[in-house]
Amino acid sequence: MKKARKLNKENYYGYIEYKINLVDMHNLKCQKYASQMKFRLKEGDGKCIYNIGYNDEGFPIGLNENDANISLININKIIEIIGAEIKSKKIFMGDCGIVINLMIIIAINKLGYDSDIIDFIG
Repeated sequence: MKKARKLNKENYYGYIEYKINLVDMHNLKCQKYASQMKFRLKEGDGKCIYNIGYNDEGFPIGLNENDANISLININKIIEIIGAEIKSKKIFMGDCGIVINLMIIIAINKLGYDSDIIDFIG
């Protein structure tokens, strides 16, 4: 497995988000992260990058296999809430475990943009 590199410090604005993990997710937190993902998608004109296993300073801390799997399950719940999809997934080795890089895009249906997300893509 390829070694993860340190990334730049996370910015408040932009289409890139870092999450150390997405393990302890209750419904309210899931909704909060869905709003955050909408913001990142808006900043990226319909795409965003999620780096799971990274701290806000950009260090690839990593997750054990169980926490990585739970984080992927939970990111899929968030993606489903807003009608997005994972375009690509890359897995690297962080300092203490697995890190995951996801490109997420707005899901397109046969009629165009999903009606639930039209409001934030302007």
